[in-house]
Amino acid sequence: MKHLKRLDIASSDIGNEQVKILSQFKNLELLNLGDNHIKDEGLELLSDLKGLTLLNIRNNRIESVESICKMKNLTHLNIKKNRIGDLGIEEIAENLNHLIYLNVSGCGITSCKPISEKLQYLKSLNINRNNLGSKGAQNVAEMKQLTCLSIGNNHIHAKGALYISRLEKLTALCINGNRIGDVGAEYIIKMKQLTFLDMQYNQIENVMVESSEITNLTYLNLGYNKITTNGLVSITKLDQLKSLYLHYNYYLDPNLLERMKHLKKLDISKNFTQNEFKSICEMTHLTSLIVPRNSINKTGIQSITELKHLTELDIENNEIGTTGAEKISEMKHLLILKIDYNNICSEGARFISQLPNLTALSIGANNIRTVGAKYIGQMSQLTELRIYSDYEIGDEGVKAISRLTRLTKLHINGIGMTDEGAKSILALKNLTWLCAYWPNPYGNQVRNMLRKLPALQQIFV
Repeated sequence: MKHLKRLDIASSDIGNEQVKILSQFKNLELLNLGDNHIKDEGLELLSDLKGLTLLNIRNNRIESVESICKMKNLTHLNIKKNRIGDLGIEEIAENLNHLIYLNVSGCGITSCKPISEKLQYLKSLNINRNNLGSKGAQNVAEMKQLTCLSIGNNHIHAKGALYISRLEKLTALCINGNRIGDVGAEYIIKMKQLTFLDMQYNQIENVMVESSEITNLTYLNLGYNKITTNGLVSITKLDQLKSLYLHYNYYLDPNLLERMKHLKKLDISKNFTQNEFKSICEMTHLTSLIVPRNSINKTGIQSITELKHLTELDIENNEIGTTGAEKISEMKHLLILKIDYNNICSEGARFISQLPNLTALSIGANNIRTVGAKYIGQMSQLTELRIYSDYEIGDEGVKAISRLTRLTKLHINGIGMTDEGAKSILALKNLTWLCAYWPNPYGNQVRNMLRKLPALQQIFV
């Protein structure tokens, strides 16, 4: 064990006392301690790990970076959600000037000038959820070597977007949660080298695109903006896009999307009504379609079933009912299905159980009851299952689900389960992630038993 080079113990309820044990592993190169309860005193115990090149200490209780700054070989540092402030950033920039990757999201930073001045080798920077403003964006724009930047939720306006657009080596940009508007979006969309762009939550209506200039962009996220049909006309010029996210915008004309012949993944949540899905579903090249909250009924689902290459379908919060579930059962190529809140009932669960290749299923709030849960319990190929808000499932339904021995992820909540049903989950030896809530008038004995499942990495009970 003393020769261990990699260790991942994220989300393991570790505090300062447990950290003492780690100090003996002098050969560690990669260490993930994210999402624990470690304080400055605990981190000091690790300062002798001189061989570390990667440290993830995100979401702990760190306020001082003095110990981290002694780890001179670090090239990758994630200190997200620790309140180190501007002083901490100055110390990191001064002492760890070989960093290639740095994540300081949510660290209470108001200036990134030290980073731009000192970290000359930095390629990837995540500085989300701080308070940089457009002045901070100007500092970031001095880091000409950056290839990947996340600068979301930083009060950046159009002027800040102009600064960011000058980063000529940038291939991936997340600038979501700002206020760049149409003017800022026009600056950003002209960055010819970008392949990945996230501009969610930016008050954008129209994006002016010159398609001849933009040939590398394959991923575009414009969710939660104000895109209208006129804005979509311009976006459809990006016919090389493979993934397009337009969730929660205004009413859009779906006929325009037909010209985007290379699209593989499309998210149009809460945009259309069921009558318009016929034209969209002529996009037979799609492999992933995300359409929650679109008032799709049994008529609209008929068009979707014609997508013969579709492997992922998210149709939550629509109105397809049992008849729609029967139509979906014809889509034998599906691997992932989210069908929550569609009132498919137990008969609909029977139809869904006929999908032979499905490995991930979310089927909450559908009134499938015990009978429906027993149908789902026959889907031996499932590795992920989410089922909730269906109080008539009960212990018998849970026992049926617990026969799915290939499950690695299970979420059950509000299904009328008691300790008796919860005990049956102990049969799922391959679970790595479990979320299960039920009343426990007799104490936590069963919960403690579940915590000892052999493969479990995360549990919420």
